[in-house]
Amino acid sequence: MSRVLTLSSGALVGIFILGVSSRSAVSTPLVAGTVNLQDATPGEQQVGHVNISGVSRAAQFVGSGTGLINIPAPSIATGLLNDARLSVNIPRANGNTTFTGVNRFTKNVIFTSQVGTLLFPSVTAGNTRPMITMFATGSGNAPRMVIGHSTSFSNYGLEYVDETDRFHFTGAGFRVVTVDLISGRLGIGAEAPESKIQVLDNAPSNDHGSLFVQNGSNGTLFPQTRIGAYISAMGTGSGTIAVVGAASEFASGSSYGGFFEALGIGDNFGVYGSAISGTQNFAGYFNGQVYGTSASAGVKSFLIDHPSDPENKLLRHSSVESDQRMNIYRGKVRTDERGYASVTVPDWFDGLNVDIQYSLTVVDGTDSSDFVLAKVARKLDKGVFVIRTSIPNTEVHWMLSGVRNDATSQRYPLVVEEDKPASLRGKYLEPEAHGYGVERAMYPPPQRKAANDDPAQKR
Repeated sequence: MSRVLTLSSGALVGIFILGVSSRSAVSTPLVAGTVNLQDATPGEQQVGHVNISGVSRAAQFVGSGTGLINIPAPSIATGLLNDARLSVNIPRANGNTTFTGVNRFTKNVIFTSQVGTLLFPSVTAGNTRPMITMFATGSGNAPRMVIGHSTSFSNYGLEYVDETDRFHFTGAGFRVVTVDLISGRLGIGAEAPESKIQVLDNAPSNDHGSLFVQNGSNGTLFPQTRIGAYISAMGTGSGTIAVVGAASEFASGSSYGGFFEALGIGDNFGVYGSAISGTQNFAGYFNGQVYGTSASAGVKSFLIDHPSDPENKLLRHSSVESDQRMNIYRGKVRTDERGYASVTVPDWFDGLNVDIQYSLTVVDGTDSSDFVLAKVARKLDKGVFVIRTSIPNTEVHWMLSGVRNDATSQRYPLVVEEDKPASLRGKYLEPEAHGYGVERAMYPPPQRKAANDDPAQKR
């Protein structure tokens, strides 16, 4: 028959079911230092040692297990062990776990606490081993999510493509941001960026467009201003371009290569251009038509290739100035046999001009001894005015001048003289023309820091 053997080692009590005959399992008085078979279960606790070289089978072990040592991990197939009895290399059900060796997990590692984290020790200089590696080896691993939102949304997170050496931030499986580790390029909406920063947005969702840069603090390069974006280009070739704006509209809308707007409570500049220290200095150069609702300039002129020597010279003319917005029209006529000639102006003339003035000049190509008089016989009426000369068949050159009176001119009236605001008194539009430096300018350009602090001046 079977008997129950109870043994104790420290606080551990083991109950063994031993296959012995009833004749061998004889109850004997307990003797100190020995372990005896007992009929009762679990029996009386005894103090002693059992040294078994064979296989021990028991229905259960009870006790704290403080005396258990050298139990191989594969022998623990099921059940629970108290955390205090585990090696430092075995994860604990409660509390922190410190791994000092190599641990391989064939399934998921799950933190059951919301504050669970992986904590790495501080490292010394020169330690180049990565904290976490994505792959064991190889360079042709299949694309894989490195970090995913959750098991339900595994395609939201960070993906790595080993073949192209690119990280992709993904949303719903779409690669929305790309970092190319080989070329050092960044793509926003571009899976294979073709420049250092490429923004690709086929359907911008708001008025800020595809790229919106905003800075609410003072800049460091221009310390008195706030800079939303600073873009610089430097080179030693035939030319450099810092910003290129290109827009194409394939439907019926308008295309804007650039749009600039200044909205402030002080002086606003939608575009401020400055050009210095060059052979030719153009603060603005426009290859096309230029339109402005109102324009002012210290000097106004045109500049063209010289008509007589266009390959080697330029020709510049200045504009005619006036304290009125004048329009000038001119022409020539020949009076008839009665000495009369009619001049018809365009139908928009009356709506554009007021305060019409007339000038007539008699031209005599024969140098005759006759002096011819010319006058305006009838002023403009329904788009026609009449000239009369004292001698028939006389050539007359005429000129009309008028003051603009259209809606745009009325909206922006010409103020000939005005006082400078108190904040601008003592300052000049052109301080150099008056013998002062830029510190006396009404609208000075943003001042750079020293060249050695300017990243655009460094190579």
